[in-house]
Amino acid sequence: MKNIFTILCLAAGLFLAIAQSVQAHMVWINPDNPTPEPGETIYLKLGFGHEFPNNQVVKRSQLASIHALDSRGNQITVQKIFPGFYKFTPKSKGIYLIQAQLKPGFVSATPDGHKLGSKKEHENAKSCFRYHMNAATLIQAKDTDDQAIQKGNKKDLRLFPLQNPSEIEAGEEVSFLVKFKGKKAKNVNILATFSGSDKHWVQEEYSNDKGIVTFRLDKDAPWLFQAKHTTPYQKDKEVCDKHTYKSTVTIVP
Repeated sequence: MKNIFTILCLAAGLFLAIAQSVQAHMVWINPDNPTPEPGETIYLKLGFGHEFPNNQVVKRSQLASIHALDSRGNQITVQKIFPGFYKFTPKSKGIYLIQAQLKPGFVSATPDGHKLGSKKEHENAKSCFRYHMNAATLIQAKDTDDQAIQKGNKKDLRLFPLQNPSEIEAGEEVSFLVKFKGKKAKNVNILATFSGSDKHWVQEEYSNDKGIVTFRLDKDAPWLFQAKHTTPYQKDKEVCDKHTYKSTVTIVP
């Protein structure tokens, strides 16, 4: 009986931890080499948490999809090694956009804390949001005239780098195009941090009227950028209150 009680307590703790992490955390892609030669395999870690670049890896049950897009928009398979770790081999020179999408879900604020599920599933829920999270990183195989890719799921928030990886160096500026449901999105909040920073976020900007935002990479380290956007939940207010969208991009100057 004691063992059963212990297992139930651990399960409840894990359930609450997942709910809280979904509320505050994000997903990102860490490539081991953003500028490989054609035919060279690169390795990708799909991270999840709030302390870039460490924390957890994305579990199989959380992931909806992961793939690469070439400059023509063709989708290419990214191979799984084990949960949270993948590999990709660019067959020819060019720019490749690696994209990952988490499964959406509901999180409700209750008197006992945040819990997975909609307000329909929690009678005393104070509020609820439906989360949508995706991540991307750019890979450049050999010098190329290809432009940075601006394609992806048109239902979600997306953050697209406007420069190729090999063109970005520490101390220079990097710009992004923010799109929401396939259209340029203005006044979207974007946060930035770098690996090794003592602060959670070190820079903050908002996209302009053209959906563009610019940051200066003042540290020679991997950088993470996160866009966040919320909209009302219009289907049924008794189910949930809002949608929360998060999109991240990693850049290695």
